[in-house]
Amino acid sequence: MLLVPALLCPPGAGASRADVFALDASDVQAQSILAAEKQRREAVAGGNVEALKRIVSREYYHVESNGRMRTRTAFLQAVSNKAFASVDYQPSDTEVQMAPGGATAVVVGTFSAVQQAGVPRRIRARFVRVWVRQGGAWVNTIHQSTEIAPAQVVAGGDWRAR
Repeated sequence: MLLVPALLCPPGAGASRADVFALDASDVQAQSILAAEKQRREAVAGGNVEALKRIVSREYYHVESNGRMRTRTAFLQAVSNKAFASVDYQPSDTEVQMAPGGATAVVVGTFSAVQQAGVPRRIRARFVRVWVRQGGAWVNTIHQSTEIAPAQVVAGGDWRAR
């Protein structure tokens, strides 16, 4: 069962941000989005730039968990150079949100992975990706991730994220 919040409904369209409905796991639209997510994940992990060229739109923006933004060209080059090399990539809490009309979808969730570029380290992050239907296929237009950092006590007893 996939939870699909109606976040993409414009105000006055009869749905509010609080509206949530469930899609059956056999829902064709949701399954096609999840299949595209899997293709993207495997292409990034395998450094398959040719596959990513089919999945990533020409207007693509990639915002990394450290705040760095890359265009499509820079992202594809980084994949080619293994800048996103990681192992044990595990997505979780994935939700598919469909816009009215079914031509746009947002996928949100979390993931954990061991980054291999530079000093290996395990990270956990939240992600959001926007997918648009173009020419009968889903293409990823935006990716954004935010690392989930554990809170730490600092001098004076104040709490803050590291």
